[in-house]
Amino acid sequence: MTMAILENQGLHGGMKRIQSTFGQTLVVAWAFWPAVNIVTYWVLPFQWRLLFTTAAEFYWGFALSYINQMYS
Repeated sequence: MTMAILENQGLHGGMKRIQSTFGQTLVVAWAFWPAVNIVTYWVLPFQWRLLFTTAAEFYWGFALSYINQMYS
């Protein structure tokens, strides 16, 4: 919604973007974050958890940007 407003598409453009991207974003999130949590809490030693989750959040930002660009 915020990106659509900043791109001068208004609230209507923001709602259209949410409707077009929400489903795919939700499916990707359901696949990505449980896998990240399993690796974080069951596989990695404590000292590597912060680095791994930070890298995962960085990748997630790329994924959200890609999905947003694909539907804009």
